[in-house]
Amino acid sequence: MCGIAGFVGSGDRRVIEKMTETLRYRGPDDDGFFVDPRDRIALGFRRLSVIDLKGGGQPIFNEDKKVVVIFNGEIYNFKDLRRKLLDKHRFYTNTDTDVIVHLYEERGEKFLSEIEGMFAIALWDSKLKKLLLARDRVGEKPLYWMFERDLFAFASEPKALFMHPGIPKELDRKSLFKYMMYEYIPSPNTIFKNIKKIEPAHYLVFQNNNVIINRYYDITSTPRLEKSLSDTKTVVCVLEQKLDTAVRERLVADVPVGVFLSGGLDSSTIAYFAQKNSQKPIKTFSIGFEEPSFNESSWAEKVARRIGADHHTYRFTAKECVDIIPGVFSLLDEPLADASLLPTYLLARFTRKHVTVALGGDGADELFFGYNTFVAHKLWKLYAYRPQVVHKILTMFAKKLPVYHSYFSFDFKLKRFLEADVVDDLIRNQLWLGAFHPNEYKDLFSKAMLVDMPRNIFEDIDIQRDRIRGLEKFLQLGYSYLKHYMAEDILVKIDRATMFNSLEVRSPFLDTNLAEYVFSLPVNLKLHGFKTKYILKRLMTGHLGADVVNRSKQGFSIPLARWLAPSVAP
Repeated sequence: MCGIAGFVGSGDRRVIEKMTETLRYRGPDDDGFFVDPRDRIALGFRRLSVIDLKGGGQPIFNEDKKVVVIFNGEIYNFKDLRRKLLDKHRFYTNTDTDVIVHLYEERGEKFLSEIEGMFAIALWDSKLKKLLLARDRVGEKPLYWMFERDLFAFASEPKALFMHPGIPKELDRKSLFKYMMYEYIPSPNTIFKNIKKIEPAHYLVFQNNNVIINRYYDITSTPRLEKSLSDTKTVVCVLEQKLDTAVRERLVADVPVGVFLSGGLDSSTIAYFAQKNSQKPIKTFSIGFEEPSFNESSWAEKVARRIGADHHTYRFTAKECVDIIPGVFSLLDEPLADASLLPTYLLARFTRKHVTVALGGDGADELFFGYNTFVAHKLWKLYAYRPQVVHKILTMFAKKLPVYHSYFSFDFKLKRFLEADVVDDLIRNQLWLGAFHPNEYKDLFSKAMLVDMPRNIFEDIDIQRDRIRGLEKFLQLGYSYLKHYMAEDILVKIDRATMFNSLEVRSPFLDTNLAEYVFSLPVNLKLHGFKTKYILKRLMTGHLGADVVNRSKQGFSIPLARWLAPSVAP
């Protein structure tokens, strides 16, 4: 896991060194540079050593030094790809990066369809004077870019870009409006007017002073599973095989590997398969809090005992958590209104004391329809037939309910449910998830600011509609979660919180083979009546126990409102 940066245009080695140095926490073990004044190209790299600890430095070249690559991430199928390339190419290291440069030689830009992993890639082809940038299919690894006049630059984080003297900071007001609703800024935009994000499953080519961006993958192209292959017993069997493979592939490392374990279904599933594929007790990690409705540590300890893991727990005080808020959020270049960034940061800091790589359960809620909003959409279908006067009465009642600080309290859920009184499912879903309703903007912004408000605040949702128009309602919702909430919030949070602590996190549920299979399943195998994650629960009941599998869902969060309330502040 690493940090990368680079530019084509004005600048020298001192500039790329400054850019790369800002990413030191992403790769504290080593750095590397490629600078060619003739082509005015500079690439910089910071390394967190995970594979081939001694020989895996970057940049890495092909045999004639005409192609050079820097890379952030992991390619899980690199050994299979390497075997196929051995007859034609010479490998200088035992890393996955070597595979990228030679696979590009063979396949050109099409090589992206053959690699399985999480990645942000920068590749310079000196023969064609072409820079290629690419992100993985779901967006686990970040990659930002900008292009103005004679300067093209890119980096893992915006802070590195701003070390180049030719890149100014300028607020993008349209993105600010979107942030107030989404609580993050959807790709390809950022909070900065002149900086963009490469979207997941896309690659960018900079050549002849032009930028071309293409999509190389979309999960919607996955064919629906045939009925003869979708009976419950068959699906449970296939699902177990694919989960086992996904976890096993992500255990490969030359450094210690552990598992984040909250005690919920998702992380417990990953921990189970990790232990199954380990000859000794795996190390699992959780954190706890004093507030009972937010504390899951006892469940994590219970799961660890059942699977035979070597479990580690740290209970943080309210003061410890509140004290880190300024430091953590000062590291973010873009605003992210997700308070779970804080416990994720604390968990990563604690875990990093023991291991360099950790596995997590991210992606399961999006693929198996695990969020409470999926159930809420079913309830809304019934609620939509109520008389309007009923809605008014319930809204007045909800406003008078006292505010509770417990996790997902009744008053919070009811108010959210009633606020999204719209016909469109995707927009209603976003209103349930987001912070502010666009109707509130007139009270939040001045008239001068409102001039810059996008005409269609939901344009990012509308852009997806052509790709999902033929899908069932809940598949459309699941796709929207994958492309928005997961890619722009959950995975950003995981990347920043862990990289700030020089910890690599891998997400087996996001394995392409596994994700495509789950996406192809009939909806009723994921949302069965009002039961979420139905097929995953069927699979894991025998492995983890019904009490673990069927316990109420709890997100990874902290009692921030209670801690910040004047009467109980630490």
